[in-house]
Amino acid sequence: MQQAKCSTTSAKSKARILNQDKGRDIKDSSFSAPIVDYSFKQLTSCIDLLGKAIEPRQGEKKLLSKPSTLSKDSNDKNKLLNIQSEEKEEQLIIKRGNRDVQKGNSNNSNFKDDQSDEVSLIDKKNQVSGEEEEEKYSKFLGRGIKLSNNNLTNLAEFATVVNEVLETPEELSWLDLSYNNFSTLETIESLPFNITSLYLHSNNISSLKEIVRLKKFKDLKRLTLFGNPVEEIRNYRYCMLSLFPELKNFDFVTVTDRDRDTAATFKELFWPKAPKKK
Repeated sequence: MQQAKCSTTSAKSKARILNQDKGRDIKDSSFSAPIVDYSFKQLTSCIDLLGKAIEPRQGEKKLLSKPSTLSKDSNDKNKLLNIQSEEKEEQLIIKRGNRDVQKGNSNNSNFKDDQSDEVSLIDKKNQVSGEEEEEKYSKFLGRGIKLSNNNLTNLAEFATVVNEVLETPEELSWLDLSYNNFSTLETIESLPFNITSLYLHSNNISSLKEIVRLKKFKDLKRLTLFGNPVEEIRNYRYCMLSLFPELKNFDFVTVTDRDRDTAATFKELFWPKAPKKK
C-alpha cells in the first residue's frame, strides 16, 4: 500500500512539474516571439480584429485546442471506433459480394447497396475530421501588438481582442498606436496595467488632461507623444517628464538625470500646488 501511495504521489508531482515547465516554455516563447503586427490594415475599430478575418503582417502562431472541447475527446474517439468497426463489417460484406459476383450468384442491387454504404462511411469519417478541425484554433505568441497606421479613434473592446489574439494576454507589455486618429484616451482604461512601452505619436491628442490618464501605468518606461497637438505646449518635454519621472525613454530620446532634475524644477515652478490640509 505504501509503495502504491508513493507511486501515486510521484506521478502527481511529475505531472505538476511538467505543467510548470509547459507554462515556462509558453512564457519564454512569448518573450522571444515577434510583435504581432496589424499595421496598415485600415482598421477603424478594434472589433475589426475579432473573428480572425484579418491576419497580421507578422506574428508567431501556436495551434491550440479549445478548453470547452476537451470533454468531447472521448466522444470523438468513440465515433471513430464505431466508424472503423462499421467499415470492417462493410469490407467483409463487400468481399462476400465480390465472391458472389465472381460466382455469378449476386444481385446487382445488393452490390450497389454495398457501394453506397462505403460512400456513407467515407462521409462519416470526413464529418468527424471536420468537427476536429473546427475544435482547433490558433493564437499568437508574443508580448506586443502593433496597431500603427490605421484609422483607430478609441480602444473599445481592446481587452477582448487581446484575449482572443494572444496566447498569454496578461503578458502584454508593448503597444504601438501611432499614426491613428486618437483625440481622446478615455478608453485607455482597457489596457493592462503592466504596459511598459506605449507609442502614441502622430495622433490628434491636444489636451493635457488626456495625457494625465496615462499615469495609471506605473511600469511605463517608454512613451512617445510627438506629432500630437499637445506637443505645442511650452516646455513640452519637461512638462511630460514632470508627469512621468520614471520614464527611461521619451519620444525615442533617452531620459537623463539632468532631464529629471529640470522636470522636477519645472513641476515646482509651474504646476499648481495642492492645498495644504488643515
